[in-house]
Amino acid sequence: RTGFVPNGGANSSYAWDFDGEATSGMENPSHLFGKVGAKPVTLTIADLNGCTNSITKDVNVVLQAVAGFTANGFNAIDVCEGDKAVFTNSSTVAAGDLTYDWKFGDGGLSSDHSPTHIYATPGDYNVTLQAIVEGGCPDEITVQVTVNPSPDATFGLVREGRTIKLDGPSGNDVYRWTFGNGGKDIVEDPTYTYNNVDQGTYTVCLAARKGVCSSKDCQDVTINLAGIEELTQNNDMINVYPNPTQGKFNVTVENAGDVVIKVGDILGNVLDVNVTDNLNGTYSVDMSAIADGVYFVQVKNGDFYATKRITVSK
Repeated sequence: RTGFVPNGGANSSYAWDFDGEATSGMENPSHLFGKVGAKPVTLTIADLNGCTNSITKDVNVVLQAVAGFTANGFNAIDVCEGDKAVFTNSSTVAAGDLTYDWKFGDGGLSSDHSPTHIYATPGDYNVTLQAIVEGGCPDEITVQVTVNPSPDATFGLVREGRTIKLDGPSGNDVYRWTFGNGGKDIVEDPTYTYNNVDQGTYTVCLAARKGVCSSKDCQDVTINLAGIEELTQNNDMINVYPNPTQGKFNVTVENAGDVVIKVGDILGNVLDVNVTDNLNGTYSVDMSAIADGVYFVQVKNGDFYATKRITVSK
């Protein structure tokens, strides 16, 4: 859009002609030309005595770029420390091609059409996009980006047998714990026991959120066949005898189905023992080659587990 200022005297009337696109009787009009190129503009001035005078000048109309963008889908944006800010370019021009000059406010630059950028430090940053058209007029727009600090998700973990005690970071709005076996919790410092699971390594994760930002941290924990303390859940479904034993003993399982029997030491190591299915829910276990000591017999019956302590004394 171009503005025009005449040099007429007081009490004059004005007649503008903008290359046949439009006319105006205003003293200081403006006009938006629809096409680029040299455009003749004619001004005719008439005074109160009826005298007139006209002048024509060429106006060189060039392309005008219009800059525009959103960040993560919004005109103003909150992002999190270490996360990608996604900038979507919506700049336009009537004809020709645009080039771009991005400044992210932290010293970062880009000439991409729609770049991404990661902010390493929390704070407010002014992001500027300049849209440039060759031989025409550039345009620029600035949007503020607020980078929020990511919450602390690191945690302490102490294992006692099959129980873990977790020390979560303080000050977060949301805590979401998963224990690698389907178990979950939402308190800051949970305690969790791995009942009815096989020995193995489980991944404990905390997803913490504060404000609009979230973080996640994970640790692996190894759960042995049994801990120092004998597990009592479901123990009434099995019987181990004789106990103590000189090396051979029997295990009876109530409502036996798909039964698996393992024997482990106090460190959780699974021992190589001979287990014989005598049918009708009775099993013979031979530990004759195993040294004297205290051991744990774990029985898995379908989805249920039980553990009994047994002493070998030859």
